Amino acid sequence: MRIGEVAGEAGLATSTIRYYEELGLIKEPRRISGQRSFPPEAVQQLLFIKQAARLNFSLKEIKTFLDGLNDVQPHSRVWQGFAEEKIVELEAQILDLQTVLERLELSLSCGCSDPTSCTGPAG
Repeated sequence: MRIGEVAGEAGLATSTIRYYEELGLIKEPRRISGQRSFPPEAVQQLLFIKQAARLNFSLKEIKTFLDGLNDVQPHSRVWQGFAEEKIVELEAQILDLQTVLERLELSLSCGCSDPTSCTGPAG
């Protein structure tokens, strides 16, 4: 796949893909007639990077995570510790999001103007 196709499918700018390549987040693709030719799985990898970045993973953390997923060797203790820490962080984010979602849903059902003090539907 050419870089424009990959960018379109992943919803990223081609400059972002080149930047990720420069940082080593994605492998340098082979070149055909001087143009990058990405394997189809590059789209999934870029989608993962995009998602992780949206969840406030730093690019350094994303690189640590991806480097630890080397098929050749088992996960290192450092990588496992990193993954366990991120799981705890993500679980806390999920709880926070669920709490805010529940507050918003509750305030919609009762017509409150202040979701922080809503106690439920007025009856």
